[in-house]
Amino acid sequence: MKNWQKIGLLVAFHGLMMTDYYIWDTTRLSIKTFKSGAVPPLHLRDYALHQVDRLGWLLFANVLAIGLLVVWLCLRRRRKTA
Repeated sequence: MKNWQKIGLLVAFHGLMMTDYYIWDTTRLSIKTFKSGAVPPLHLRDYALHQVDRLGWLLFANVLAIGLLVVWLCLRRRRKTA
């Protein structure tokens, strides 16, 4: 693997990690804020389920990215060096 590919993968996974942290943190904060208001429990339940669905899609994107990386690493051609 070339150095620029390693740097690209590092930047991509760092970006994915920062996106994960941002979404988890904003979800926690927004549910906490939503809970502190005078909101009926049914609305809080719907909002929390929406946030959980959002986190589920994020988890799916992470698993897909890691799976694609593993497939790419396993199936790429190895070049012989003399």
